[in-house]
Amino acid sequence: MSRGKEIVAIALVLIGWISAVVACVLPMWKVSSVTEAGTGRAQTILEGLWMSCAMKSSEKMQCTAYNSTQTITSDLQAARDMTAITIITALLPLSLSFMGAKCTNCIKDETLQAKVLIISGVFFVIAGCLVIIPVSWIKNSIVQERPPRVSLYFCFAAAALLITGGVLLCCTCPPWNMR
Repeated sequence: MSRGKEIVAIALVLIGWISAVVACVLPMWKVSSVTEAGTGRAQTILEGLWMSCAMKSSEKMQCTAYNSTQTITSDLQAARDMTAITIITALLPLSLSFMGAKCTNCIKDETLQAKVLIISGVFFVIAGCLVIIPVSWIKNSIVQERPPRVSLYFCFAAAALLITGGVLLCCTCPPWNMR
């Protein structure tokens, strides 16, 4: 694999990992509208993995962190756990891919470099698949079409980038004479 493709692959997985972190933090996994009785004013409720936010039509957004696991729905709790596991799981292959890159001198043996990149690529593909699972659960649990749930789009982008970068890293082959 050329150094250019390797750098592109590492850049893709790094951007994918950052996208997964952003999706985890944003409070836009579920969006619903509620009309207040008596006043008729609409209020938008944004539910995230770590907090929920309420936004009235003319006011600022007010967010409150979940203070216990009982206040969060089971699908969001599962999504929180899976997304956190994915982010942590992707840290190991991220560091491995930097160590195994041809543009670094951490590993001198070319065969070992290629094997490290292949292993990190497999882990990135797994991490990309782990990102898709909670997003699919949340997307399937939402019945009504509401405004875009930005976090879900970030997760789909993260999954695509992690899987694409992982596959590119898996295409690294050890030198023929050193297998």
